[in-house]
Amino acid sequence: MEQAPSPTAAPPEKHPEEVDPLGRQHPQPHISTEEKRMTSILSIFLVATIVAIPIISVTSSSPAMNVFLGFLPLIVTLVLDMIAVSHHYKTTVLWINLAAVHVLALAVLYFCNYLLSVPLNIGAAVSTSVLLGLIATTFVVLTTGRVVPKHEHVVEFNPEKIEEYVQSIEDKAKAINFVVGRVYRAANGGTAKMRERLRVPSEWYNEFTEIKDPGEQLDKAKVLVRKIRDRLALYTMKEKEAFSSHELSALKHLARDKAGNDDILTVLKTNDRDPVEHYYVSAVEFCDRILQELEK
Repeated sequence: MEQAPSPTAAPPEKHPEEVDPLGRQHPQPHISTEEKRMTSILSIFLVATIVAIPIISVTSSSPAMNVFLGFLPLIVTLVLDMIAVSHHYKTTVLWINLAAVHVLALAVLYFCNYLLSVPLNIGAAVSTSVLLGLIATTFVVLTTGRVVPKHEHVVEFNPEKIEEYVQSIEDKAKAINFVVGRVYRAANGGTAKMRERLRVPSEWYNEFTEIKDPGEQLDKAKVLVRKIRDRLALYTMKEKEAFSSHELSALKHLARDKAGNDDILTVLKTNDRDPVEHYYVSAVEFCDRILQELEK
């Protein structure tokens, strides 16, 4: 059954964890731990390459411009890889960057040779760049994997810590929202209504944080956590149960059952690098544990 978005929902621009109706990502999108590590590794290779240029020029008595042009394909590859990682592309794109840049480099360096006083050995330069690029890409791919956050449990419920519990649930829900925004973005055929249908609205938490009376906080927390738990239940539904046939037919570029027989959580974890299944399971368990205590 399709669940219509709330008519009182705030405009998308008020929710930084979401993409806007046109599918453009927020200037400060969520970056996973894996993506941060990949970017750090690529940055180290990039800096090392730049530092090596003057050193190799001096030690080999080669013109600095020749050495720079020889390493330019590698530099371009590393920069493109960092851009790809920041835009949440799969690691396959890193290999595509490596191949495409060095094929293009053969033609570009051929014409650059006419401008150099000392000709560049194009074959040796590109071969060296490809080898170093292979080493960098392989290292990045092999040393990065899904980093699953530590699983949290409420060992002993303490009413005085209700704000901390709600904050923990909010953090998990926001992480899930980020994945929903990326997977069902406009570029993949998703719509703002589809994302809104799955998103846990931040205004729900805002209403809770405005309450200062401890007793009223507990009552409000019970309502809030129940609403969040009900919203999370949508993720176990099949896509065809949550979205209309028109919405499903518009989806593209996603690994999913075209008829909508995959449940939403499966689609999310298949098409995004973040450990969304962990976020989901942890959020559900946390909600159930809190509700169990609040409803006693």
